[in-house]
Amino acid sequence: MQYLNCGKDNDMVQMQNVKSSNVKSVGYDAVHSELHVLYVDTAGLYVYLGVPPETFERLLKANSIGGFLNREVKAKYKFEKR
Repeated sequence: MQYLNCGKDNDMVQMQNVKSSNVKSVGYDAVHSELHVLYVDTAGLYVYLGVPPETFERLLKANSIGGFLNREVKAKYKFEKR
């Protein structure tokens, strides 16, 4: 696991490496309800806003991390690139 200084107010977010061809690691900021995603082929970090903790838990259990992000996150939540 690694920590990235990518949360609001310069908070450190714990990132977990995942088995995925498209996603390197994910993390969750429970204070601000932010899902942090570091993709393999893109520079920078994508932060999805207003994501409930249950969605992050389901993401970690998903058979396909990329598929779950496409179905359950990208189409439903706004994001910021940090």
